[in-house]
Amino acid sequence: MGIEKVKLETQELLEKIQASLKSLGKRVPLSSAWCVVQEAVASTVLSIERNIGNRYAGAEKKALAMARIERIVDVIVAFIYIPYVPLWINSLIAKYIKMFLMQVADGSIDAIVSTFHEVGVFEPKSKEGEE
Repeated sequence: MGIEKVKLETQELLEKIQASLKSLGKRVPLSSAWCVVQEAVASTVLSIERNIGNRYAGAEKKALAMARIERIVDVIVAFIYIPYVPLWINSLIAKYIKMFLMQVADGSIDAIVSTFHEVGVFEPKSKEGEE
């Protein structure tokens, strides 16, 4: 049930993002799209921790998070424009924008998980030698 719940929550978030972007009726700058990706990363990490907890290793949870975030990035990339770059060029470089966003999201997952442990959102990681 845990993974299915994560998938359901991600789908709901994806639909909200898609509806929001469509309602704008225009493309959004890369900086705004990155804010949406960051929110998606945080929501996804929280969903995985809430629904899966310690049943999977960190690497498995990160792989699940990356797969979920990739679906969201696929939607967001279709709405991105880069200022001062002609729209037809934006279309040509969309796959590179996606690769860039996914690379940065990968590091963001690590940073958010670490921060959530430090501030008490997640249980603190046990230090070496402690049980």
